[in-house]
Amino acid sequence: MLRLFLLGSLLSGFLLLCGCGTFGPFFYPALPDKVLRCLREHQEMTLYSLDPTLRAEDPAAGAKRFHQCDVLGAVNITSPETRRFVAHTIDDAVASWDGHPCNNCFHPRHGLRISNERATYDLVICFECQRIEIYSGRRRIAESYLTGSPVPLDDFLLGEGIRLPRR
Repeated sequence: MLRLFLLGSLLSGFLLLCGCGTFGPFFYPALPDKVLRCLREHQEMTLYSLDPTLRAEDPAAGAKRFHQCDVLGAVNITSPETRRFVAHTIDDAVASWDGHPCNNCFHPRHGLRISNERATYDLVICFECQRIEIYSGRRRIAESYLTGSPVPLDDFLLGEGIRLPRR
């Protein structure tokens, strides 16, 4: 019996190290350096309002999508001050994550596309479960976590006339 327990413990530990748990190979306690650099030195930025309830693989005809989420609206942010505000909001939310496990819901209501001369990254953000999925093109390259409130981003989107999803 003890042998089975030890074998099970070793197998569980191995699976966690291989990425079969919450903190798998995509997990970063902070944004990956190249993504953080792009967030801070971006040349283009678009903020999206996403519908978290419609993540079907087959979208309605003509629906705009952002990594399997229906887009309720988007704004291309051209103002340097507003870009810094959005970047600072995300950067601070990631830096303030306390490391506590989060819910496993992943109902993203915000998306952020950032580009510089080297790359473009998409951040699919769920403040509810405190998780960010990070993409380069269609490929998910990392996952990070954040804490805080979506209110600053929501207020900006509403100010731009962008519809928010129901909570």
